[in-house]
Amino acid sequence: MSYTGTYDGKIFHNPSNKFCIVIVKTADTAIPEQARDKRRYKDHLIRFTAVGYEIPMTDAVELELEGEWVNGKYGMQLQVEQWREIVPRTKEGVLSYLGSGLIKGIGEKTAAEIVAKFGTNTLDILEKHPERLLEVRGITENKLEDIRTSFAESRMLRDIMTLLAPFKLTPKTALKIYQHFGPACLDILKKSPFELCQIPGFGFRRVDAIVRKTDNRPRDPMRIRGALHCTLDEAKGKQGHLFLGREELCKAAFKMLNEKIPLPEMRVRQEEVGRELDAMILGGSVVTRHFVVDGKSILISTV
Repeated sequence: MSYTGTYDGKIFHNPSNKFCIVIVKTADTAIPEQARDKRRYKDHLIRFTAVGYEIPMTDAVELELEGEWVNGKYGMQLQVEQWREIVPRTKEGVLSYLGSGLIKGIGEKTAAEIVAKFGTNTLDILEKHPERLLEVRGITENKLEDIRTSFAESRMLRDIMTLLAPFKLTPKTALKIYQHFGPACLDILKKSPFELCQIPGFGFRRVDAIVRKTDNRPRDPMRIRGALHCTLDEAKGKQGHLFLGREELCKAAFKMLNEKIPLPEMRVRQEEVGRELDAMILGGSVVTRHFVVDGKSILISTV
């Protein structure tokens, strides 16, 4: 279930990974009785503890929080899996949001100038026509670039964290994904989630376990390629080099791909593994080296 409320105080905040525990006030009566703080119950608002990564610590926006209730250090807590900001479409609401410091390059004075100029259309201007901010006194080309980058990045990071909520991402990891794939990252992740295997910390097994829960595509070519890369990486860890015989590589990847697929008709076939390996070699993501070791003349290695 999701719950809507506003920030009401900070219990804990770790600036290095943005993890925070905050108090949220809400009028939602559906939250568990154990989560309500009776000592702070006032004006029909129920205050409860929400745990999450970089939940905005400002009452300038409403927060729609979705997650699971767990017993934590501070009693019953909502372990937030995803959240989104709800900015009131009023001058006061937009002004409060812009002046909260969430967007780099916009302070309280600049926020007042922007809202005076664009009114309730301000958020649309920021999203669709940010160049119009140059009409506001004090906003230079350099400041506009800071604002544009910060606004787009905050939206993108939130969308990445929502899309990949099962991974329990921190904003730092979401930023790493954004930096790796760029503005097209959401489209890439939706169509080819196994591309994540290219990023340190997202090993094949971790990605595969999540993808199979949400999108059952065991014979996806990207899944096969992810298993081949994973097999090569594991060989490097065990043998100290990136070389592995073609037959040995395909056999190990084939086993990895099918070990948790119960239905025979959904399992990957050996020829599919070989076909994807050939495509990877043709594309240059894997290269062949010609050596003779133990009677084998062709070894495979990553670039």
